[in-house]
Amino acid sequence: MRKPIVVLTLSLTLLATNALSLPGFPPHHQALAQSAQAQSLRVVILPFKNITRNPDDEWLSDSFAESLTMGLLHVDALHLVERSQVQKLLQEQQFSQSGYVDESSAPKLGKLLGAKIVVLGSYQKVGDQLQANVRFVDVETGQVDSKKAAQVEGQFKQIFALQKRLATTLISNLDVQARPEEIKQLEKTITATDSPEAYRHYMEGVELLRRSGALRQDDALKAFQKALIEDPNYALAYAGLAEGHARKFRERAALIVLPPSQGFEAMGVNDEVKAEEYARKALALDPDLPQLYRALAYLKQQQGQKKEALQLIQRAVQMNPKDVDSLIAYLTFRYESAKVSLDFLTLKNDLLAMGANLNDPWLQYNLGIYAFGIEAIKPQPQMGWVRDLFEQAYLKLPDYPYLPLMIGSVLYREAKMDQAQAYFDKALALGHDDAHVLLTISALYIQVKRTDEAFVLVQQAEKLQPNDIFVLAAKADILYAKGQKQAAEVLYNQLEQKAPENTYLHFTRGIQYLIQDQDYKKSAIYLEKALKHWDKNPSGISRSFIRFFLGMAYINQDDFVHAQPIFEELREDPTYYGQAYEALASIYVDQEKYADAIEAYTAYLTIHPEASEDPRVKRKYRKYYLLNQWANGEENVAVLNDLGQIAIVEKAYKLAQAYYDRALELEPNNPVVRYNLGLVYLSQKDAAQALPHLQAAVKLKPDYLKAWYNLGLAYQGLKQNDYARTAWQKALQLDPAYEDARQALKQL
Repeated sequence: MRKPIVVLTLSLTLLATNALSLPGFPPHHQALAQSAQAQSLRVVILPFKNITRNPDDEWLSDSFAESLTMGLLHVDALHLVERSQVQKLLQEQQFSQSGYVDESSAPKLGKLLGAKIVVLGSYQKVGDQLQANVRFVDVETGQVDSKKAAQVEGQFKQIFALQKRLATTLISNLDVQARPEEIKQLEKTITATDSPEAYRHYMEGVELLRRSGALRQDDALKAFQKALIEDPNYALAYAGLAEGHARKFRERAALIVLPPSQGFEAMGVNDEVKAEEYARKALALDPDLPQLYRALAYLKQQQGQKKEALQLIQRAVQMNPKDVDSLIAYLTFRYESAKVSLDFLTLKNDLLAMGANLNDPWLQYNLGIYAFGIEAIKPQPQMGWVRDLFEQAYLKLPDYPYLPLMIGSVLYREAKMDQAQAYFDKALALGHDDAHVLLTISALYIQVKRTDEAFVLVQQAEKLQPNDIFVLAAKADILYAKGQKQAAEVLYNQLEQKAPENTYLHFTRGIQYLIQDQDYKKSAIYLEKALKHWDKNPSGISRSFIRFFLGMAYINQDDFVHAQPIFEELREDPTYYGQAYEALASIYVDQEKYADAIEAYTAYLTIHPEASEDPRVKRKYRKYYLLNQWANGEENVAVLNDLGQIAIVEKAYKLAQAYYDRALELEPNNPVVRYNLGLVYLSQKDAAQALPHLQAAVKLKPDYLKAWYNLGLAYQGLKQNDYARTAWQKALQLDPAYEDARQALKQL
C-alpha cells in the first residue's frame, strides 16, 4: 500500500484560518454593514427600552429598531449601521445585563461602530395605547440634544403609522434631506403589512433564519406561517418561506449520508418544491422584494443553475445595495461561481457596479474577512490586499478591537510575528474586557507553541464569562496542548455531561487528538459525533469544516472507504475544493487509479495555479504521471528509474528499492539503475548492500563521477578507508573541481 503523505501543517493552517469563526468568536459573516454614499451621516438605532417591562411587549424593542433602520436605509443622506452588527457589539462589550445602552455608554458604542449619532429609544404600551420616544446622542461630545428629541403616541393598532411618523420626524430632526421617492420607499417598507401580529411573527422568523442550524430554520418557517395566518397577503412572509426552504434544500443536498451506525439518515423533504411555490406567491404580491430574488438565487444555485443564481442575487443587491443578507449571499455565490480563485479587483468592480459603497469601513472589514478566508488556504497566499482592506477600515474605526486583531492575524499568517504582536497588543488594549478577543489571540498563540501565554488569556476570559462553555472548552484545549492531558480530559468530560449534544465540544476534542496526538482513530470518533449533532446544534461551525478534518482523520488511518465520499462532496465547496481534489488524488493513487489521480491533481492546480511553482507539487504531479504510464504497460527502465528517484526524495526507501529491483530485471547492466539502487541502500546506512551496486555502476560506466564518490562513502561505511581514498581520488581525476570528494579526502 502506498499511503498518501498527509501533512498536518495543512490542518493547522485551516484551524488558524477558521479560529475567528469558531464558537465564542464574533459571527463575522453576519457583520456586513450597509453601504451608502461616502458623505452620508452615520447613524445607529439601538433596541428600544421597554419601560413597563411587560414581557408580552418585549418584541417591540427590536421591532422599532428594525422598522426604523430598514425604512431609513432608503434615505441616501443617512447611513444606518446594520442591526446584526449592533447586536454583536452589545454582546461583545457587555454594556449591561439588560442589553440596553444608556446615555453615558452610548458614545463608546457609537465610536466602536463609527457612528456620529446614536439614537436611543423607549416605549410603553398601556392597554391599547402605545407611546414611543427617541433622543439623539452626539458621539463626539457625548451630549444629548433635548431639542431634537421626538415622541409619538396613539393606539397600538396604528403602530405602523406611528413608526412612519417617528421615521419622518427622525429625518427632520437629523437635519438631512430626503427625496419624495425615498420617503415613499420608507413608507412602503414600514407598512408591508397592516397587522401588528403578522409583523411580530415575521420579525421572529427573520431573526431565526439568520441563525444557522435546521432547528432554527424550522422555527423560522413556523414563524412565517404564523405571520401569514394573521395576514394572508404578506409578501415578505412568503419571501421568507421561500428563502428558508431554499436554504434547507441547499443544506440537505450537501449532507453526507454515512452508514446508519453513525447516526445519519437522508432527509427527504420537498423543500425545493415549497421554495418555488412560495416564491411564486411572493412574486405575485410584490415583485420588488430583494428577499424574493435572494431566495430564488439560493434555489437556482443548488439546482446547478449557477449563472442564473448569480444574476438573481445581483438583482437583489442592485435593488438595495445596503441589504446585508443579499450582500452576504452575493459574496457566497460569486465565490462559488468562480472556476478558479476570485481576485479582489474583479470583486471590487462588481460591487461598485451594483451600487455598493467601498468607502464603508464595515464593508471593507467584511470584505477583508471574506478575502482572508480565500487567501489563507491557498498554497501561496497573497495577503497584502487583505491587510490593506483591514487597515483602511481601521483608520475609520480606530476603537474597534477586531480590526487590529485581524491585521495581526494577517501578519501572523505571513510569519511576521513581531509586527503581528504589536497589533495583538493593540487589540488587547482595546478589547481587554472582551472574551472573544482574548480567545482568538490565545488560539493563535497555541499554533506557535506559546501555550503559557495562551493559558493566561483564557484565564482572563474565564473571569469575564466563568460559565461559558466555549471559554471552558478553550481552557481544556490549552491544557491538552500544554501536556496536561489528564486535567484536560476531566474538563472535557465535565463539559460533555452538561452539553452532550454540543457540536463544538466534540469537534475541538477530536481536533486535539488529530493534531496533538495524531491519534486518528480516536479523533474520527469525536469528529463523527460533532457531525452527527451538527444539524440540530451547529455551534457556529460549518459542516464542511468538520467534514474536512474527519476526512483527514480517515485518510491517515488508510480508511479510504470513508474518506473518499467526504472529499468527493467537498469538491462542491469552494472553500475546500482545492484541498479536496489534492486529497482525492492521494486516495486514487492508493487505489491505483492513476488516471483519476492525474485528473484530480490537475483540478487542484487549476484552482490553485500558484502551487505549480512548488518543487514538491511538481514532483508529485510527475509521480502521478509516471505511475499512470506504468499502469498502462509502459514498464520501461526510464519510468521505473524516475519513480525510484521520487521515492528516494520522499524517503520511501522500500518502495524505491522495489522500483529499482524491477528495473534491474529488465536491464541488469544499466549503470544508472545500479547507482540509484546503491544510493537507496546508502540512504538507509546499509553500506554492505550498497557496495556491489556502486561497484557495478563504475564498472559499467568508468567515468560515472557521482558513482565513484558514493562508492567511496560505501567503503568508508565499511571502514575500508584505503578503498574509499582510491574511489575519491578517481572522482577528482574525473573532475578536479569536485568539492565533495576533496572535502571527503581531507576528513578521512
